This record gives sequence, structure tokens and C-alpha cells, in this order.
Amino acid sequence: MARRRLPEKLYRIGEVMDFTGLSRQTLHFYATIGLISEKQRTPSGYRLFPPSVFASLERIRKLKKKGFTLREIREILEGHAPRLTTADTRLQGPLRSTRQGSGKTKRKPGQKAPKPDGETARKPDRNTDKDGDVS
Repeated sequence: MARRRLPEKLYRIGEVMDFTGLSRQTLHFYATIGLISEKQRTPSGYRLFPPSVFASLERIRKLKKKGFTLREIREILEGHAPRLTTADTRLQGPLRSTRQGSGKTKRKPGQKAPKPDGETARKPDRNTDKDGDVS
């Protein structure tokens, strides 16, 4: 008797969202521009993704973290990146630690950004006049 293969598990977009933390809009956009592809659709039109979508999304995340644009990522995933060279340092070495950051200072929620000229915004004391003299 011939052995039958089990059908491949296909994932609904909600399941992919739950596993990856990406939004429905992001997944739809990635599918629209060709970064990921759906395997099929249900009779009611829901997208179904193959298990390989998770590896693709992880690779996209890593490439974005290295500073690649979505257009460049699509070219890399397709196996041809004519505008990129092997000397491109973003393709070499491990990912930068997110703790090194981009040079931006993290602010607490509700905290305002500093003024461009370096001055800090300060509320006047209750007992001072417009010149800052104590009354």
C-alpha cells in the first residue's frame, strides 16, 4: 500500500499575526509587494500561508534591522540584488545590538523631546514674574 503524505499545515493570517507580532496590514502589504506569498485562499477569501512564511518574515526582520529598504529586501529574497554589491557592509557580520541604537535618546511616555538649540523647556515657578524674578 502506498504511503500518503499528510497535508501541509497552512496558517491563517491571524495565526501568522499571533506568532510574529506583525499587524494584518503589514502582512497584507508584504504579500502585495511580493516579500511573502500566500499558498492559497479559503472559499471565503482568507489568505493561507505555508510554514515557510515564518522563516521569510524572520529574514525580512533581520534585513530591515540592518537598514535595508523593502525594495532591497525583495531583491535579496528573489536572489538578485543588482543595486547591491558583495561589499555592502550591511550583508556582512552579525546584527548590531539594539542596545547600541541609532544614537537617539529614549524618552519616557509623555516626555517631550529637547528643543533643537539644546535649551530645555521649563515651566515658570508660580511665584515668578515673566522675567523669572521671585515675587
